[in-house]
Amino acid sequence: MKAKSHWVLSALLTMSLLAGGQLYPAGASEPGGQPLDGSVTYLPVIQRDAGTVTAGVFIPLKYRSTWDDDVAAFIAATGKTHGVHLISSGFGCAWVDTVSDIQIYLDYVHSLGAMPLITWMPMDCSNGGSGNVAALSLQDILNGQWDAYMTAWANGIAALGYPVFVRWGHEMNIPSYSWAGQYAFGADGETYFANVPGDACGNLPLTGCYGDPAKSDGPERYIAAYRKVHALVAPLAPNIRWIWNPNARDWPQGTDWNGYNNYYPGDDVVDWVGPDGYNWGEQSTNGGYGGYVWATFDLIFQPVLSDMASRHPAKPQIIPEFGSAEDPYDPNRKAAWIRDAYQTARTNYPLLRVLCWVEERFPDVSHIAGADADFRATSSTPTLQAYRQAVSAWSSSQP
Repeated sequence: MKAKSHWVLSALLTMSLLAGGQLYPAGASEPGGQPLDGSVTYLPVIQRDAGTVTAGVFIPLKYRSTWDDDVAAFIAATGKTHGVHLISSGFGCAWVDTVSDIQIYLDYVHSLGAMPLITWMPMDCSNGGSGNVAALSLQDILNGQWDAYMTAWANGIAALGYPVFVRWGHEMNIPSYSWAGQYAFGADGETYFANVPGDACGNLPLTGCYGDPAKSDGPERYIAAYRKVHALVAPLAPNIRWIWNPNARDWPQGTDWNGYNNYYPGDDVVDWVGPDGYNWGEQSTNGGYGGYVWATFDLIFQPVLSDMASRHPAKPQIIPEFGSAEDPYDPNRKAAWIRDAYQTARTNYPLLRVLCWVEERFPDVSHIAGADADFRATSSTPTLQAYRQAVSAWSSSQP
């Protein structure tokens, strides 16, 4: 979505957490549905045809003790132990770049019997959390400048001894982050697509500077970087379940080269697929739907989930981030949205296994009068009641 970066900045500044599920890596066997370490977990090992679904949640990471309290308070308020929690790590982000920086949170999630979902960000966390292409680019990764870091990170994940989700370079089809494909054009691999001279690379400015001249350079570089990361990390850390996670809406829209499917790295390096998306409400243009729209779950997700099911029928689906803002003129509208969302997910999307709610309030500069977008399930009494009912029914259901 066009202005998604604004809440991302806020989330990263508070050291974001997110949520995920689990599946054995592409090409690996599933050992009888048991966790790798043999422990009993709240979330069973999810297999494509098992019909198991679970609820995930993003609770912003603060200080360790404070976050524990926040998690406990959320569980008490919602009446549900969620099976997935999302935690961020960044290549050049000093506060969360190594596994040792985040292990206390990963271990805490695992102690709850839940599954960590790590958002692994190939950026330096400058520019308020969007990253600086000049400091860390996809081309730098392809050039091998981060091989030693990735090797150490993979060894740290392997040493955990339990499975984790990893979504590397998520939402690559929108401009919120420095690893977005649109910033990976030109001969240097670090040029914004609109700034490549028209006569560059044999008069093929968008396709002729890297790889196959029939394909767009930005998505090509993203795929090449993803596959390089996987080739290095996966053999060292077989406990990772790899999620490919575009945004539900391409931005800029109407460009053939930036369609999310152009970024798919291949069945052999992906275990799960799924988009992120939000209902920002009728007071905001953030959703990318051409105006002030109250976006239903189906409006946001039906096109991409159905397309993913058609293209990748062997891949279970996950939504790592979703939620709805409140309607300031109707205190019951968000509650109705939540009930519809979980019911629709259960009824219409048989491959969808994990839904991760974003329990956060974000500044929304695209909102009328600059108001915040409150995605919390605890934002109001009607919202909390609806969430308690919906998430309980979702987690106990089999699509």
